[in-house]
Amino acid sequence: TNKLTQETMEGKIKFTYFGIPGRGEPTRLALWIGKKEFEDVHIEFKDWAKLKPTAPWGTLPFLELANGKKIGQTRSCTRFACKSTGLYPEDPYQAALCDDIFDILEDVQKIVNDTGKGQEKEDKLKARKEVVTSGKAADLLKKIEAFISENGKDGHAVGNKMTMADIAIFSYGTMLVCGFFDGIPKDLYSSYPKLNAVRKTVGSHPQVIARYEAEKSENPIWKVFSSVKDL
Repeated sequence: TNKLTQETMEGKIKFTYFGIPGRGEPTRLALWIGKKEFEDVHIEFKDWAKLKPTAPWGTLPFLELANGKKIGQTRSCTRFACKSTGLYPEDPYQAALCDDIFDILEDVQKIVNDTGKGQEKEDKLKARKEVVTSGKAADLLKKIEAFISENGKDGHAVGNKMTMADIAIFSYGTMLVCGFFDGIPKDLYSSYPKLNAVRKTVGSHPQVIARYEAEKSENPIWKVFSSVKDL
C-alpha cells in the first residue's frame, strides 16, 4: 500500500476548475499549505463544454495524477490532497469530525444557492438575507460555531492544528460572503467569532498569503479571500 501511495504522489498533480475559488479552493489550499507542487488549471466557463467528457463524472473540479489516474469529486479531491499533505487526521474520530464539517458546509451552500430561485431579484435578495440571518442556514452556522467551541482550539475547528476542517470553513465560509451569492450580508460572521477565527488562521498562513498575492485574476472575489488575513 505504501509503495502504491508513494507512486500516486510522485510527479506533478494537475488540478482543474474554473477561475474562481468555489468548490476548487479546498483542494488548492491543501496542496499549497502542504507545499505539494501542482499545476493549477483555471478554465473559462465557455471552454467547459468541450472539456466535460474528460472529467470523471462530467463535473468540476477534478484532479489528475502524474500516472493519468483521475479523482472527480470535490470532497474526494480535497481528502486526497489533505491525506497526502498531513492535513487529514489519522485518528478516525478526528477525521470524521473533519468530514462532518465539510459535509455541513456543502449543505449550507446548497440551502443558500437554492433560496430565491426563480424569484424576482428583490424577493430573492430578501429571501437570501433571511435564510442566513434567521432561517435554515443561520441555524446551521450557529451549530458550526458551537462545534468549533466544542471540538477546536486556538483558531482551529478540530483539535489545535491545521486540518481539512479549517480549510473547508475558510473556503466555503468566505465564498458565502465574497459577493458570489447575491443578498448575503458582507458582515454575516460578525456574530460568529470562532468561525471567523478559523477563517483568519487559514487566511494568515504564509502559503495562503503568498498564493493570493500571486493571483493575477481581476475578479474581485479573490481580493475578499486575500483580505481574510486582516480580520
